[in-house]
Formats: sequence, C-alpha cells, structure tokens
Amino acid sequence: MAAAVVFGVVWMFRPHDGLLPRNAEVVYSTEQHEGFLPDGSQKIKARIDERDFPEIVRRLGASLHTSSRKYSDDVIWLNWQPELGSDFNPVPGTSKWNPSFDLSKTYVVQEGDSWEYVKFEDGFLFYKYINH
Repeated sequence: MAAAVVFGVVWMFRPHDGLLPRNAEVVYSTEQHEGFLPDGSQKIKARIDERDFPEIVRRLGASLHTSSRKYSDDVIWLNWQPELGSDFNPVPGTSKWNPSFDLSKTYVVQEGDSWEYVKFEDGFLFYKYINH
C-alpha cells in the first residue's frame, strides 16, 4: 500500500502502477482526493487478456464476494454504480465507466473504511478503490 500526504494527513491508497500487465490498455481512469481528509477513490477500466486476471486478483490479495460474506464496513460501499453528480445523473465524460452492477464475479479486499475491488467482464478489467 502506498501513502500520500495531503495537507499533512497521510492518505493510504494503492495506485494501479504495478497492478496491470504491461500490455494493458487503460481506457478510463479517475482519482479523487477529499482535501484534508484521508478519503478518496480511484477507478480504472483497462483492456487486458482474461488470462492475466487471476494474477491481478492474487496481487491484490482479493477474494470472491458472496452474498453471505461478512465485512467490517457497510456493504453499501461495494457497488459498480456510475459516477453521479449532485443531480444524481452520470457525470459528463464518464460514459466509459460502464461495468454491470453485477457483484457475482467481483473480488474484494476490505479493511476498515477502505474497499478495493476488481472484476473482469467483456474484455475489460474494472478496478475500484474507495476510502471513506
């Protein structure tokens, strides 16, 4: 896990550097920091070979989400929703972030108020990190 200092507060996050295979094509990436709070998020959509996905899951240390899995945080944070603005409509320019809402093939790492999860669908890796 990497650390960034934002206004004197250490914000823990895992940048995608080193996570993706060399031949990955990143088609969407966004990162947000909440100023002086340790909150933030990162989303990545990358075209990868499906054979590379198990290694990515292994590097993350993630395990498959199930409906009976217990988390130490509210499961509401585990979602693939689009980026929404204050009007609850998708934020302009984010149309490439289009994973299905399906959680059945989502692999998760959750510690405290940090969530990191990934899935592969339609030839793309979808990766999301949230610290709230």
